[in-house]
Amino acid sequence: MSFFSQLASAVATNLVNSLTSSNNSDPVKVIEVTSSSFVTRTVCKRDQCLVLYGKGVGTNAGFELIMTGSRDKLYSLCRSTEITFVEHHFEMARDKLPYLTRVSTELCVLPQLQEVWSLITTNPCWTAAHVVAHYGLQEGLKEPSFMALLCISDESTGMTPMHVAAKNGKADFVKAAIAAMSGTAQFDDRDAKGNTVYHYAAMANKETVEALAFCALDGAINSRNKENLTPLHLACQADKPDCVKALIAAGANINVASNEEGSIVQTAVANSFACAKEILTAFPNQLHVKDMKNGGTPLHWATTKEVVMALVELGCSIDARNFSGHTALHVMVQRDRFECVVALLTCGADPNLVDSNGNSPLHLAASSASLLIIQALLVFGSDVNMLNDRGESPRHIIVGRGSSSGPALLYCLHAVGAKRCSQKTPKCGDGCSPTGKDDGQSSSADQIPRSRHLFDAMLHQVCQHSATANQTPKSIVGGRVLCLDGGGIRGLILIQMLEALELILCGPVIQYFDWISGTSTGGILSLALACGKSVRECKSMYFRFKDQVFVGKRPYNADFLEGFLRAEFGERTMADITGPKLFVTAVIADMIPADLHIFRNYTSPQDLLSLPEATVSKKPEEQMVWQAARASGAAPTYFRAFGSFLDGGLIANNPTLDVLTEIQEYNSVMNALGAGSSTPPMLVVSLGTGCKPTEQVTSIDVFRPEGLIDAARLAWGASAFLKLLVEQKDIPLDETRNEQLIPMLWETKAFIHSHSADFKKIAQLLKA
Repeated sequence: MSFFSQLASAVATNLVNSLTSSNNSDPVKVIEVTSSSFVTRTVCKRDQCLVLYGKGVGTNAGFELIMTGSRDKLYSLCRSTEITFVEHHFEMARDKLPYLTRVSTELCVLPQLQEVWSLITTNPCWTAAHVVAHYGLQEGLKEPSFMALLCISDESTGMTPMHVAAKNGKADFVKAAIAAMSGTAQFDDRDAKGNTVYHYAAMANKETVEALAFCALDGAINSRNKENLTPLHLACQADKPDCVKALIAAGANINVASNEEGSIVQTAVANSFACAKEILTAFPNQLHVKDMKNGGTPLHWATTKEVVMALVELGCSIDARNFSGHTALHVMVQRDRFECVVALLTCGADPNLVDSNGNSPLHLAASSASLLIIQALLVFGSDVNMLNDRGESPRHIIVGRGSSSGPALLYCLHAVGAKRCSQKTPKCGDGCSPTGKDDGQSSSADQIPRSRHLFDAMLHQVCQHSATANQTPKSIVGGRVLCLDGGGIRGLILIQMLEALELILCGPVIQYFDWISGTSTGGILSLALACGKSVRECKSMYFRFKDQVFVGKRPYNADFLEGFLRAEFGERTMADITGPKLFVTAVIADMIPADLHIFRNYTSPQDLLSLPEATVSKKPEEQMVWQAARASGAAPTYFRAFGSFLDGGLIANNPTLDVLTEIQEYNSVMNALGAGSSTPPMLVVSLGTGCKPTEQVTSIDVFRPEGLIDAARLAWGASAFLKLLVEQKDIPLDETRNEQLIPMLWETKAFIHSHSADFKKIAQLLKA
């Protein structure tokens, strides 16, 4: 037992020595001590609750500063073998700690005392009033000596206690101090950086700004510091929209400009979306005010897509120019702000406006920007063959640029129709001269077409020949059918192809079809077109959709989806759509087997014959358009079911055969009823959302396992089998990253260019 006792004693001794060593490593750490340790030590200095003890004997050989706390507790504040060091801290404490302990007895407790003492030692030039203001201790205002300290500044920073209170957002203290001073205090004092109390309040909270507003300080709210910044500038830099609002309400001038940051609006737009919105909501005229230096509007100064979207929503002119003729799109291209470029394009910015040198945004992108920005401009309709005032095309500029990314950039333009230069263009390279052969290099390896693709190509030739051979002068109006597949956000591919077709037709594409069928994203798109949205507006809608609906993790909040669809389609019913006949698919999943459901803007063949149906459908005048869109797009694992409806892609991802069946039934019924002439399908344009690359799976065998190894094999097999089943259905994709979507759309545009003859043929047939 004696051995274990000795061992325990040794461990305890080592622990105590370790703690003591740790405590003594910081000479100004607050340590609770006992009075018996100082019985034999001499007193060098004393002031109220503070005592400076002389050197002791043994381990306590140094000088020590002690403070008497509540209930006769003693705290060691400073320890050193150098008397000057301890005396310095004694002088630092004597005009603060006794005062502070009278203001608040809570400061005598160890944790709080440590915090206060650290604050004092970190700011040796502070007075007790600075500490009181830092913590917002209104009790300190009752001390007779406090008011004299209120306007004394820190010698090193120039900050007064009011500066400190405002910086820490102690609004109640500021308000009480103002009342106590009865308007006699000079609250517009400046620190070493030229900041007033307002400058610090602007970076703290609105309550402190509002408290200062009662001072009625002449000019203080608009005063500039040594960096020429006003409180409103600092609030914008600190992203404090509530402070911005409070400053404006208190009379802050938004027309004050600094040397570096520019106007208040510029500062807000560059630093804080929320602050910019507050200012521009209060002063909508600022949306169109041009910068005196460069002539730009707030859109030219935006740094994030959120600010761009907010400014456009507030009414800022999207194509306004600065003094160089640059639109906001030009500026964002020059600064390589991809997200801002996409935001401007989706909001309707014209990609073909030129600056004072005849340069379009694509010319500037060819000079310096990234592949993604060039692709974005092309996808949104930038003229790839436009010449600037020097007769240069974007292709010519890229060839002359000679960068390592040149081959990929050149191919990016070539694949969508960039022409070579004329004989008159000087300084051409192999990539742009009329006799050159360099067309750049794709950034991704071209894939060898599968045998099915080759078969499709041969079948296409046969069908095209058949269609040409059977042409008659008779019009095909009444039998033109458009079919739009499902595919989630890949519905943008459908839009890109419709946009190309519309460009050839020289008119709204919806005017050239008599029947439009759609599933899931195709259904939403068909409804949007039928409700009067242009193809360009639909593209913008899809980019908003991904940002507003695909938020968080799957399954996504259906409220976001329904709110978005309500906002886009309003209170329209299917009967309100008087254009082409709409055929939008969904799946009724509350029965076995599940059944295909059709949303129509016309009377169904069954209703024409007054035949009973297995499911009761709403009449077109009762069916809300947004509800039809919601039902068709209720993709499992992405959104919850909409009542009994699931995504139409589960049964009819490509609705072509279903709509052809519907047309046949509809025409048969109309003929049987003698309700007028009917036109059979004469031309079917079916658009998809791309093919998924082939991926080999290891096993599709599903069986009953008889051991651990079999269980593992079952897991692999079931997984592959599930993937096989899922890939037969349509689970819409939820990609939201523009850096993925823009290349996808560029590939679509390149596909369209390589099949331009087919698109022209389709347009010719549609016009027949």
